[in-house]
Amino acid sequence: MNIIGIMNRRGKSAKSEGKGTESASVQLDPLSESATPEFRLILVRVFDEVMARTSDQIRARTEDLAEIPLLFGRSGGFEKRMTDVQAGRKETVNLPSHLKRFMKQHFPEYRFDRGDPEQLWFRKTLAPTLDLLLKYEKVHQWGLGKTFTIDFTVDFPGTPFRRRQIGRGGMLKNIFWMFHESWEQKVWAYTTSTELLTALEGCRNLLNRVLPALEEQCCELLLPPPLTLPSGIMELGPSNCA
Repeated sequence: MNIIGIMNRRGKSAKSEGKGTESASVQLDPLSESATPEFRLILVRVFDEVMARTSDQIRARTEDLAEIPLLFGRSGGFEKRMTDVQAGRKETVNLPSHLKRFMKQHFPEYRFDRGDPEQLWFRKTLAPTLDLLLKYEKVHQWGLGKTFTIDFTVDFPGTPFRRRQIGRGGMLKNIFWMFHESWEQKVWAYTTSTELLTALEGCRNLLNRVLPALEEQCCELLLPPPLTLPSGIMELGPSNCA
C-alpha cells in the first residue's frame, strides 16, 4: 500500500474494530545513517493512533473540558486577559519557575529537558529507545501573555529517528486533541500567582488522567519503533477527518 495514500485516510483503532493489536514491528538498526520518508510517515501515523487509543481509553469527551478551571479557547483566554488588564489587575509571575517546581513535585519522573523564553520541555524515558516529552508553551495572546498550553511528542533515542519527529504537523500534538480530535488549541490563562496555582491544579488532574494511558499506548505501539504499520490500525475507505 502506498504510504502517502495511507496518510490521507483516517485509521480506526484496533480496539474499536475488535481486531488484534499484534505489531508487525521490527527493531531498527541504530547504525543506519537515516530513516526513509516512508518510515517517518509510518511513525507519524502510529503516533496518531497512540493519541486516538489514549482518547478511547480515558473516555475523553469535549464536555469534560468545561470542568477545568481557567481553561479557555484562544479567544476566551484573550478576553480574560484583556478584562484583567483593563481592570488594572496585574502581578509579576515567573511561569518557568512555577512549572519546574510543579513538575518536580507532582511528576518527578518527567525530568527537565530544555527550555527557552517561549517553551519548557520535560522528558520521561519509557524504554532505551522511547521517550515521552511534554512541552509547556507560552501563548502570547497579542501581547497580553500569561497564557500557556501543553503539547506531547515522542523521541526515539539511539535510533535514526532521534529528534526527527518533533514539530507540529508531525509527532507533536496538543493535549486537548484527545478531547475533540482537531487542531483547536485550548489554553490556561491567569493574571496572578494565585490564579496560576489554580490553573496548575487543574493541569495536574488532567495529566494524572491522561499520562498513564498515553504511556501505556506509547509502549504498546512504539516499542520497538515500527517499520511497518501495526496490524489493525487502519482500513481503506473514505476519510472521515473533520
